[in-house]
Amino acid sequence: MLPEQVNAPTPVQPDAAAVVPLWERKGIWIPLAVVLVLGVAYFVVQNQSSTATTDVAIPPNVPGTPAPAAQEQTTETELWVVTANLNQPDSVFIAMPSDYVPLTVEAVAKTVGYAKAFAVLVHVPMGIKIGHSQVSSTDPNTFFVIAIDQKGEEYAYVLNIQLKTFTKLFSSIEHPDFKNAGIRSHSPDDKIILFAIKRSEFEASGDKVIFNVSQDMYKNLGMIAAFQWTTNGNFKYKSVPKGCESYFPDPFAPESSDASCNNQIVAASWIQGSW
Repeated sequence: MLPEQVNAPTPVQPDAAAVVPLWERKGIWIPLAVVLVLGVAYFVVQNQSSTATTDVAIPPNVPGTPAPAAQEQTTETELWVVTANLNQPDSVFIAMPSDYVPLTVEAVAKTVGYAKAFAVLVHVPMGIKIGHSQVSSTDPNTFFVIAIDQKGEEYAYVLNIQLKTFTKLFSSIEHPDFKNAGIRSHSPDDKIILFAIKRSEFEASGDKVIFNVSQDMYKNLGMIAAFQWTTNGNFKYKSVPKGCESYFPDPFAPESSDASCNNQIVAASWIQGSW
């Protein structure tokens, strides 16, 4: 008799590993977090760089690019306002204490020939000396000033002793012909200044220069023998006749030392000033 066949149970084959959802995988969270942080940081940096102002350094001495102007150094300086017993435009002028060493401003005020003197403190460029000045015809606090620096360059300024301002108009750096200058006069409205220029420190004859303060315009009129202000700050003048230049030794003097030249000047027509 054949033995009874026993049917052994079929071994259960292990099912294929079940797919674990991405959110249940522990090993992926760390690198994912790193990527996320780096992405956010990159976005923030890019956003800031697109909106922030960047200062770009300009290389010095670029051809065709003017060098930046040096900042002018100033210092608070004592200036003296002196009034002389003279009925002339120069009767009130600006001086520096060094011009009157060892006198004090009080001593100068008591000096014979002066009516009064007082000191003001104003910030002015370092190392300058006051050469010539003239008070405004409309404002006793305003002065037209010529100053000279340590290099010998000459400057024209407007000084206001009430506001304590010292404003540059121009200098011999921009206008090399402006040398050994003095203030001849200014228009009744203070908008135009007439300067007399000596050809050298030892030779008095020279040109007349006119400057329009309101328009910031400079003009050399050459040697002139007569000058008059007209209405609204305008002017007219007569040039020195040819051959008479040597007879005008003083640029502040209105007349020549030669009678023939004076006759030519009287006969000459007035030239209307223009800009």
